[in-house]
Amino acid sequence: MSEMRLTMESITRPEFYMPFAPPTPNAAEAEAEALLWEWIAEFDLCPSAASRRQIQRGRPAWASAMMYSTAEIDVLAIGAQWSAFFFLVDDELDDGPAGQDPAQCAKAVTALLSVFDGRTPETPLGRAFADLWGRLSRDRSVTWRQAFRASVTRLWWNQYGETVDRQAGRVPSLAEYLEFRRYVVGAPTFIDIVEPACGIELPAATRHLPAFVELRNAAADQIGASNDLWSAPKELANGSPFTSLVTLVDHHQGCGLRRAMEWVNDRATECVNRMITAREQLSAQFDAAGIAGQAQAEGLAVANAYATFISGVHHWHSATDRYVGDLAETNDARSGTPAYVSNLLNT
Repeated sequence: MSEMRLTMESITRPEFYMPFAPPTPNAAEAEAEALLWEWIAEFDLCPSAASRRQIQRGRPAWASAMMYSTAEIDVLAIGAQWSAFFFLVDDELDDGPAGQDPAQCAKAVTALLSVFDGRTPETPLGRAFADLWGRLSRDRSVTWRQAFRASVTRLWWNQYGETVDRQAGRVPSLAEYLEFRRYVVGAPTFIDIVEPACGIELPAATRHLPAFVELRNAAADQIGASNDLWSAPKELANGSPFTSLVTLVDHHQGCGLRRAMEWVNDRATECVNRMITAREQLSAQFDAAGIAGQAQAEGLAVANAYATFISGVHHWHSATDRYVGDLAETNDARSGTPAYVSNLLNT
């Protein structure tokens, strides 16, 4: 990697391209916030003040209110809880013991994924995920359940892959990482929740239209690129090329972080344009596939909701402190593990 000439204080992010109108936050946000903290307390997911502050920095209820602005309260609350749960697992696999030990990571991932087969792991995060999956999958079709399961499975096994690469000292190519990042950033899982948030169940014929697949992929890729721009200060502090597109571009191209951030921002813009093009192609593909009437209207409604979702994530990123917490305050010098990591995966 070229010398990282920028400090966290000197990083200036490029201007983001976001042509989609900002959503009006869901009016039930406060209720979702209360349900979130009741749920966190029920499963003891924030056993320390530092872990609670870390979740508060991410503002999961507001994230859900921005991503799912028209959702009913039950789905909105699940969106907030899934956001907090995602943050917790992500921090454990990035910064905790499981993120430094591939065998421990594989054990944690295998246990969590066993929930899809009806098991409940005897860990705080395992019990919480079993509860979430039970409520999220209730009354959803087999097609939707399979899609969400595939999204989550690729997310966690890709995080295992990151752990292996870190320990092996292997740096992936840019082409490999771009495909990999689509899932490891977790975006497809949040995109899957757009359907229940809209009260719509997409049939398989709509879900697998080429333009619909591209629309979802472009949305996930945009989130991955923009997330890595917002998290650049944290990744710079870590000094690793393994978990950020910004640092990886700098590593491979030797262009310095400022130019690397411009490269990633250009990709985020390209992804938005891919979304716009895919949305424009949907009508012709509906006609070609013989999808009409209510099925077409619901497909278009979900496609339009993806644009609102992306805008919601963008505005959440701009207002959250998830990636700019006080690292000095949260670092546990005794173990080298941040104090906000409670090791809830393997305990």
